[in-house]
Amino acid sequence: MLKHHHFRRTLLGMLAFLLFGTAAVHSPSAAEAAAASFSDTRSHWASSVMEWAIGQRIATGYADGSFKPNRTVGEQDFLVMLMRAYPELALRQQAANEPWYKPAYDKAAELNWPIGKTAFNRGDAAALLAAANGQSLSVTGAVRWMLGAGLTVGKTSPTVDGFKSGDNMSRAEALTFIYNFKKNKPALNVAPVPAIPAPQPAGLTLNGISLGADESAVTQALGSPDRKDPSANGAQWYVYNSNYAKFAMIAVRNGKVVGLYSNAKAWKAASGVQLGLAADKALSLLKPASGEGVVDRRDDYMEFSEGDATYRLFVDKLDGAKLSGLMVTTGGFDYKAAASGPEASQALERQIFDLTNAERVRLGRTTFTWDEAAAETGREHSQDMAANNYFAHVNKKGESPFDRMERHGIVYRSAAENIAAGYPDAFRVHAGWMNSAGHRANLMNGQLERLGVGVYAGGSYGLYYTQNFYTGF
Repeated sequence: MLKHHHFRRTLLGMLAFLLFGTAAVHSPSAAEAAAASFSDTRSHWASSVMEWAIGQRIATGYADGSFKPNRTVGEQDFLVMLMRAYPELALRQQAANEPWYKPAYDKAAELNWPIGKTAFNRGDAAALLAAANGQSLSVTGAVRWMLGAGLTVGKTSPTVDGFKSGDNMSRAEALTFIYNFKKNKPALNVAPVPAIPAPQPAGLTLNGISLGADESAVTQALGSPDRKDPSANGAQWYVYNSNYAKFAMIAVRNGKVVGLYSNAKAWKAASGVQLGLAADKALSLLKPASGEGVVDRRDDYMEFSEGDATYRLFVDKLDGAKLSGLMVTTGGFDYKAAASGPEASQALERQIFDLTNAERVRLGRTTFTWDEAAAETGREHSQDMAANNYFAHVNKKGESPFDRMERHGIVYRSAAENIAAGYPDAFRVHAGWMNSAGHRANLMNGQLERLGVGVYAGGSYGLYYTQNFYTGF
C-alpha cells in the first residue's frame, strides 16, 4: 500500500576520508652518528636519531645492552634530554641526595617553562618545545607551531587532531622531536618566556556563562541541565535544549567550565561577534592581529588558539560563508566524543538531534520530533555498515532506507535518509551535512516532521551515523 503514496526518496551519503601518515624524520648525517649500537636499535625506524642522541650524550642505554626505544617517557626524561641538547643552558651540578632531574627542573622554573605535569603526553612535549623556542603557547597552539615549522608530521596525519596530543610518547618519539628541534634551532635564547595569559575570549559568553566559570554559577544561572552527556578527558556536556533559540552545550570538568558550544544566537561578545556574521569578519573580531597562532582552515570550520583558549568557528558555505556555530575551549579540553559504548553513542545521537533542531529554529523552521523507531532503523544501518565494511544507503541485502523503515513499522507519507562515517563528533558531522546541498535539503525540509538518529562505534571508519526522517499520515 505504501508504494502508492508519494514520498521523497533522497539517497545521499557523506564519507569523511581520514588521512593517515607515517612519522617523518630528518636523517642525521653520518658525521653525527655515534659508534654506539644497542641490541634493539639497529632495525628501529628511529635508529639514526638514537645514534645521534647517544653520540651527543643526550641519552644513554641500559646495562643489559638495550636502549629501550619504545619505553614511555615522562616529563623528567623529556626535560633532561631536551636540556642536554643545549649545553648553553649550563645546568648546575647535581647535589648529594637530590634527584637526578632536579637541576633540570630548577632551570625550567627559572626560564618559566611549563612543567609539573603528572601524566606527560605528546601535547605537553610540544608545549615544552615551544617554550624552549621562546613562546608561551597552549598545547593546541604549540602543536600548530610544530606542524608549521616542519618539526612533525603528526602521528596519524599532519593536523592538530592527527598529532594525538593526549597520547603517551616513546623514547624514540621524544628524541625525534628533540633532534628535529635542534636542527631547526641550533642555539637557544636562555631568557625566561612570558607566562601563558589567562583565557580572555573577547568578553565572550554563552547565555551569560564564560570559560572558567564555576559549575555552581552555571546551574544558578541556567538551572539544572536538560541532559548530561559524557565527553573526553573526564568532562561532561551540560546540555540546555528546552528552548532551541537559546540552545547551549557547556562542558564542565572538575567543577569548572572548560568548553562552550552553540549554533543558536545565544552568544554575546564585546566585539559584536554573533552567528550570521561573515565568518571571516567574526574571525577578525575574535583573533587579535598579533595573535600567537595560525588559523587552521578546514572544509567546514576555522580554528585558532589564543592564550589557553581554542576557538572553532563553523562556516555555512551554502549561505554566504556565514558563521553558523561557535565553540571555545580551554585547559586542553578535548571536545571529541567520549570512548565508545552505548552511553557515548546515545549522547552523539541526541546531540545531532539537538544541533539539527537549533539550526532549524535559527533559520526559521519548526523543530523535528524525536522518533525512536526511526532511530532504531538508523542504529541498525550504522552497525550493519560497520560490521560489513561498506558505506551506502542500500545494504548488502538490497534493502533501501525505505525498506528498512517499513520493516521497523514506520508508516510514512514522505521519508529521507542521511548517512556519514569517520567524523569524530556530532559538531563536525552536522557541519558536514549542512555544507552538502542534498543533506542540507533533508535537514531543512519543512515537509518532514520526525527524526531518529542512529550512531554506531566500530568498523574501519570508527563512527557511523544514520539520520532517518519521515512524515506520517
